[in-house]
Amino acid sequence: MAVQQGMTLHALYFDADRHDREIPWAQSRLPTPGERQLLWIDVEGEVQPAVAEVVERLNLGPAIQAFLETPAPQPALDHRDNHVLVNLEALEREPHRFGSTSLRIVAGQNVVITVHAAPVTFLHDFAGQLQRDSRLGELDAAAFLAVLLHRHLETYHQALGALEANH
Repeated sequence: MAVQQGMTLHALYFDADRHDREIPWAQSRLPTPGERQLLWIDVEGEVQPAVAEVVERLNLGPAIQAFLETPAPQPALDHRDNHVLVNLEALEREPHRFGSTSLRIVAGQNVVITVHAAPVTFLHDFAGQLQRDSRLGELDAAAFLAVLLHRHLETYHQALGALEANH
């Protein structure tokens, strides 16, 4: 995990044949995931400097950088340069109400990047539940994206259930 003023970056490397591990961001080179590996990079906080570095280190290009740096006003799904781009609002429970945090996700060749300015509870909970040697390396980026989207939808179902229980 890299922590800089106003920003946290996690790089998690899942390997179906070896040990899953967190990759120190200061490491000069990121591993290139193979068929049975998956790299998840999560950026939280002041995103622009971190996103610029992620894009440069992964050779993603300006269109993907612009997408990651700019929250969209509404949910969106796009496809660019062999990557799936998803913009959504992550539901966050606040005292006496619900709020949301803009979340951008890019899924490419065994790499998934999540970017958000504020904490996203379902991502934090999911990362906390991951076991070492989770076998997530067996998933490709599209399947991992589906897992994240499923977790995202669960937060809305839980919120609706709580609202229905109170009425």
